[in-house]
Amino acid sequence: MLARNLFEWGDARVLLLSATPCKMLTLSDEDGGEDHYQDFVRTYRFLSNDEAKAAELQQLLKEFRRELLRMRPGSAGRLAALKTEIEERLRKVMCRTERLAMDESRCGMLRQVPPPATPVHSSDLRRYVALQSVADHLEHGDTMEFWKSAPYPLNFMDLEQYKLKTAVEGAGADSGLRPKLAKLFRAHPELLLDGEAIAAYRKVDPGNARLRHLSDETVGRGAWRLLWLPPTLPYYDPPEGPFSDPAAAELTKRLVFSCWKVVPKAVATLLSYEAERRMILALQPTAVNTPEARKRRRPLLRFARSDGRLTGMSLFPLIYPSVALAEMVDPLTLGSANGRRTSAEVLDAAEEIVAERLGRLSVPVDPLAGAAEDEAWYWAGPILLDLAADRSDTRRWWSREDPAEE
Repeated sequence: MLARNLFEWGDARVLLLSATPCKMLTLSDEDGGEDHYQDFVRTYRFLSNDEAKAAELQQLLKEFRRELLRMRPGSAGRLAALKTEIEERLRKVMCRTERLAMDESRCGMLRQVPPPATPVHSSDLRRYVALQSVADHLEHGDTMEFWKSAPYPLNFMDLEQYKLKTAVEGAGADSGLRPKLAKLFRAHPELLLDGEAIAAYRKVDPGNARLRHLSDETVGRGAWRLLWLPPTLPYYDPPEGPFSDPAAAELTKRLVFSCWKVVPKAVATLLSYEAERRMILALQPTAVNTPEARKRRRPLLRFARSDGRLTGMSLFPLIYPSVALAEMVDPLTLGSANGRRTSAEVLDAAEEIVAERLGRLSVPVDPLAGAAEDEAWYWAGPILLDLAADRSDTRRWWSREDPAEE
């Protein structure tokens, strides 16, 4: 309704920008009653706002398909004429243009990096044979697209979205189908994720050529050691820690496209597991991944009371959004002052600023405390700085009923 009102607004012209206005291909195994051909025709009918033109386009597409199927030597002329006619009609309402046409190559700021050949392992082929064997036993169709797109599909598929997963679950409750299905799973253990390997933090085979390549290019190149992507404009010179690794400097974001809903879950789960596995084992080589072991693992941010006193409060500034502190020690400003600085130089400059600002505060000192360092400064300092900068807003923020949720 909104789009139609925009289209019919007097003499106004509306340009719709959409990367994927309709699905390009619907496979027979997909649920939901989707049909890529009907989607395309509906899109054209909406854009042209003319039922007769939509019917004419459908007839042309029908003729084009007929000519393709009976193509013979010397018949290409009619096919080319139909193609031209279809293109002319479509160009009146839709076109495909790429951005960044800044030079003749139309690449702009982009650089194409063709991926290396992605080898298919013998274990990958065995997984396909196993998956298809299960599908055949359940009288399901071809599973090639599942196998190419996602590893361990039977682990990651949702029941309400995939007929194959529903059939497997149903067979498990069928006394006639269950024995043969159990035999297939025993004969092909690589078909499902290895729970014992995951519990022991052992490496799990990505199970798919595409995911194996993606894992090698991200987690395998040290992305698990970085909290964020290396900055285009570094705050410090030279980069330090994991960011000093030349391989880290070349890391960039990756977009993964797939029409299968199972793919994001499989990719996110397996890459996250591999990243966590490397992190945990780097700190504790004998760690295990059981629910009990995870509960025993001490959290990094932990606040508690001990003998009436708050503990762990020195970590509080890590989660408290101090506006005053952020404004006075902006690392980008300090890092670019008087040329590029090292992180140590930026830290020294920040300490000087914070010490000077804290020195302005009128805070009573307990004469009985002696010369011992008062760790309360770590958590109270940022709050006091905010109060000094803007007392009313700071008090208003702390007066909220649910600051923890906020």
